Amino acid sequence: MDTNLDLPAQLVIAAFLGAAGMLALLLVGAGVCRLLRRPKLAEGALLAAMAGVLLYGSALLALSLASQEKTLARGQEKYFCELDCHLAYSVVAVEVAPAHAAAQGNRYRVTLRTRFDESTIASWRPRDVPLVGNPRRIVVVDEQGRAYDPVSVAGASLQQPLKPGESCQTDLVFDLPPAVKRPRLLVSDPPGDMRLIIGSEISPLHAKTYFELR
Repeated sequence: MDTNLDLPAQLVIAAFLGAAGMLALLLVGAGVCRLLRRPKLAEGALLAAMAGVLLYGSALLALSLASQEKTLARGQEKYFCELDCHLAYSVVAVEVAPAHAAAQGNRYRVTLRTRFDESTIASWRPRDVPLVGNPRRIVVVDEQGRAYDPVSVAGASLQQPLKPGESCQTDLVFDLPPAVKRPRLLVSDPPGDMRLIIGSEISPLHAKTYFELR
C-alpha cells in the first residue's frame, strides 16, 4: 500500500506529541532552575532538551533518506491516513489538448477519484459516520521539479463527506508550458505540522509518490 506515511499514524503522532511535550517540560524546568539559582540543573535540562531534538531530528531524516520515489500508473491508489481510517486517491482519466492561450503548451484535464476505503476503518470508529478528509495540496510537477497549480477545479469537492465505501471524482485542469516534459500529478499534505512527523511524505528530504499522466 502506497501511503503518505511510512509508519502507523498513531505511532508517529504519539512520538511527535511526546517529543514536543518533553521538550516543553525540559525548557520550563531549565527556566525554573535558573530562577532558583541552580545553574547545573538548568544546564542539564538544556542538554537533555538538545539531545532529544537531535534524536528526533535524526530519526526524521533517517526515514526521509531511506524513502524511495514512486510513480503510480493509471488506477493505482495512494492512501492518506486520517488516524482512524484511510482515503485512497487515484487518477482515473487524463485528457491532453492544446492550451487556449495562443495554442502554446498543453492543457491537462485530470480526473481524480477519492475513495473512502471501508476496509481501513479502525475498530473504535463508528462505521456509519461520514468522513471529511483533511486538506490536500495538488500540483503537477515537471522533471525539473517545478510545480504548477490547477487553473480550475470542477466536480466534487476534495472535502466532500464520504461514507465508508463511497467515492467521488474531481476534475482538475492544468495549463503547462510547451517545454514541460514528463509531468506527474502530486497529491500531498499541505505545508504545516506534518513536515515534523517522522516518515511523513512532506518531511524534509523525503521522496514523493506521484501519479503518471499518460
